[in-house]
Amino acid sequence: MRLLIVEDEALMREVLTKLARERCSFESVSSVADGEEALAAFEEEAFDVVLLDLLIPKICGVNLAVRIFQHWP
Repeated sequence: MRLLIVEDEALMREVLTKLARERCSFESVSSVADGEEALAAFEEEAFDVVLLDLLIPKICGVNLAVRIFQHWP
């Protein structure tokens, strides 16, 4: 399974990424800081799980979730 972490706080993003890589059996773990980066990541790779902060810059988490479900159900 492939995981995408969407979190604007750098320290939190690093901690979540490290935990996911060390403690979970994900095939790959990617992380981005905002909604636009998340959409760009989906253009390059299909993710099975998204850990999404709702209060992120550029595209709010709720709108991002809707767009992800519309384009990559």
